[in-house]
Amino acid sequence: MNDIQLYDYQEEMRGKIDAAFKSCQSVMVQMPTGTGKTYLLASVVYGEIERSDKASVWIVVHRRELVEQIEETIERLVDSIEAAGARRALYHVRSGARRPLSQLRVMSIQWLSRHYEELNEQPSLIVIDEAHHAVAKTYAEVMNAYPEAMKLGVTATPCRLRKRGFTKLFDTLLMSWSTKRFIAAGRLSLYDYMSIKADSEDQRRILGLTQRGADGDFSLKEMSEKLDVKPSIERLCDTILRYAADKKGITYAINISHAEHIAEEYRQHGINAVAISSKTPKEERRTNIDRFKEGEIQVLVNVDLFGEGFDCPDVEFIQLARPTLSLAKYLQQVGRGLRVFEGKKYCLILDNVGLYRLFGLPSDDRDWQAMFEGKIAGKGNMNQAEEQYDAAYSTHDDLVPITSDAQTELITVMTHDGQRMDLDAAYGYETVENADDLFGVVDKESNEILPCIYNKVELKVYGFAKLYSRKKIDRERPWIDLRNGVRFLKMPKVEKIGFLEFSTTDGQRFYPRVLTRQMDESCFVLPESLEHGIDYGLRFKTFYIQPTEPDKLYAFREKLENLQLWEDENGNLAWKEEFETLLHPTSQREWEARKKEHAEDVKKFTREVNQYIWYFKSKIQIGSLF
Repeated sequence: MNDIQLYDYQEEMRGKIDAAFKSCQSVMVQMPTGTGKTYLLASVVYGEIERSDKASVWIVVHRRELVEQIEETIERLVDSIEAAGARRALYHVRSGARRPLSQLRVMSIQWLSRHYEELNEQPSLIVIDEAHHAVAKTYAEVMNAYPEAMKLGVTATPCRLRKRGFTKLFDTLLMSWSTKRFIAAGRLSLYDYMSIKADSEDQRRILGLTQRGADGDFSLKEMSEKLDVKPSIERLCDTILRYAADKKGITYAINISHAEHIAEEYRQHGINAVAISSKTPKEERRTNIDRFKEGEIQVLVNVDLFGEGFDCPDVEFIQLARPTLSLAKYLQQVGRGLRVFEGKKYCLILDNVGLYRLFGLPSDDRDWQAMFEGKIAGKGNMNQAEEQYDAAYSTHDDLVPITSDAQTELITVMTHDGQRMDLDAAYGYETVENADDLFGVVDKESNEILPCIYNKVELKVYGFAKLYSRKKIDRERPWIDLRNGVRFLKMPKVEKIGFLEFSTTDGQRFYPRVLTRQMDESCFVLPESLEHGIDYGLRFKTFYIQPTEPDKLYAFREKLENLQLWEDENGNLAWKEEFETLLHPTSQREWEARKKEHAEDVKKFTREVNQYIWYFKSKIQIGSLF
C-alpha cells in the first residue's frame, strides 16, 4: 500500500504512470517546476519497493549536488510513513559509497556511468530525474544495459536546444496540468514580470552575441566579455534597489567571476548578497543556503546551481542576469520563484536580459509533445527579439546614454493582478455557453436578433462574444468563439464546409466549431486541406472529428500498426483504422488486451522466422555452392 499523501494532480499523474507501464517499458512525465515532482517520484519508488522484496530501484540525477537532496526528501517521506505505522526496511546508499546492496540507490549519472558494471545488480525500475538531460550518451549507455528494467523520466521541460527528441529513450510522454491551470488552482504563484526595454544597451549587447558553445547556447566567454562589465553590473544592482529592495531572491549569473562581481556590487550598496556555485565548498554552500532560507542573506547570486532541484518556496524575486537560448534553462530558472508559500501574493521576475522576447512568458502554453518528438526545438527566437529592437530603435535617432536613468528603468510586461483577471477569463467564460440567451433576444419590431450585454461579455449571434475589460488578452483579442474557445482580433464569421461549421476572420485560418476547450489559436485548418471536402472526417493537429459527431473533438493518443487510439474530453476511448472514417468505442482494458495480443503475434512471427532461417541455413553446404 502506498501511504505517501499526494495532491489531486499528483494522484492523477500517478494513475497515468501505472496505466502507461502496463503497455510501455519507458515513460517520461512532464510537470511544471514547483509542482512536487520529487514527491511523485518518491510515491512511485515506494510503490515499486512495496510491490516486491526483490524490487530494486535506481534514481539517477545529472549532478552530484542533487543526490543528497533527493535522498533526504525520500528518507523524510519514508520516516513519516514509518511513524504512521507503515514500517518498511528501506535503505539508500550515497553516490560512490560502499554499502550493502539495498532496494534503493540514488546516484549521479557521472558516478553510475563509471561503476554500473561493478554493482552486480539488476534494477527493476530506473528513475531519471530532470530527464531532459537524458539525451546524453551516458544515460543511453546505462539504460540500454538494463533492457528489462522499467524506466521513468521526470522533467518540467521535455525539450532540447537542438531538435533532439526523446522517443529513442522513452515510449510515451505524460503531461500534467498547464502552468496557467496550476496558477489558477493556487498550486503555483502569480507573478509580476518586468524586463529591460527593447532598445536598451543590455538588449543591444545580447543581440550582438554571435558565438555559440558546444551545446548550442550562447558562448560563456563572449557573454562574460560583453556583460561582466561595470556598467551592466551597476544596472543589475540598480534594478534590485528600485524594484526589490525589501525582497529576498535569487540572481542567475553567467559564471563564477560574474557572480562574485555582482555580489560585491550589491554588498557595496547595502544589499546582503553572497555568490554561490558548485565550486563553493559543500559546508559553506549549505550554511549560506540555510542563512538565505532564514532571511539572513537577501540575495543568492548563483551559477546554474538553482536552475534545478532547489526548494525554497518563499523566494520573492528572481533576477535573470544570464542570457540563454535554452527554453529549459529559462523555465527552470523562473520556476524557482513560482512555488507557493503562506503570505506570498506573487513572485517578482526581473528580466535584465530580455528573455521574454525570446521565449514568451513563463506561463505561456507550449507544445511539449512536439518537443518530445523532436519536431520543434526548445530554443529562443532571436529574430523576434531583433525585430522588437529595430522597431524601438527606429523611433529615435540615438540610444539613451548608458548612465541615463531611463536605461535602468524596466518595463512591466505582466502584473499579477492582470494575470489573475486573465485566468478568471480563461476559466470563467465557459458558464455563459449554457445560457438560453446565448444568441441574444429578438427585437419585436425589426425581428432582428439583438446582442445581450452582460458585465464583461457582449454576446453576438452564432455564439460569438466580445469581451470588455482592461485585461491584456481582452484588449489584444477581444473576440471569442464560445463554442471552441478560440480568441480573435475582430469578429469572426461562420463558414459551412461539409458536415462542419468553421469560424474564421481572414478566410485562411479555419477553426472547427466543436464544443471544446482544447483548441487555441494554433489549431486552425488551411483552405487547401478542405479543398477536397471532409466527408471522411477531419484530422488536424492531433485532433479528429468524425461526421457522425460534429460537435465532439477527439485527441490522438497512440498508434498500433494501422490502428489509432483516440480519446474525447470525457476520457472515453475509441479506435479506428488509419483510413477509416468512423470510430469504434473501446475501453482501456480492451485496448491493452489488443496490444498484448499484437505483441504476442509479433513474438510468434519472429520465432517462426528465426526457425525458418536456422532450418535452411543448416541445409546449405559450402561445397554445394561451387
